Amino acid sequence: MSENVFLTVKELSERWKCSIYSIYRSVDKVDFIPCYRLCGGGILFKIKDIEEYEKQKVQKKYKKRKKDVDI
Repeated sequence: MSENVFLTVKELSERWKCSIYSIYRSVDKVDFIPCYRLCGGGILFKIKDIEEYEKQKVQKKYKKRKKDVDI
């Protein structure tokens, strides 16, 4: 099983097409993905947590759009 279970800040920024600095700013927010801080200062994110976060964001966006259309 060679599948990566974690993504680095750089890998996550590439996935979301944003800067690494956007990820670093978001790390300390309460509603952001849980992260694992390494001794050398690195940060890792579980892919499972990232996918769950993305799913929640899509659902919130859909609910907001639906609410706007219903009015």
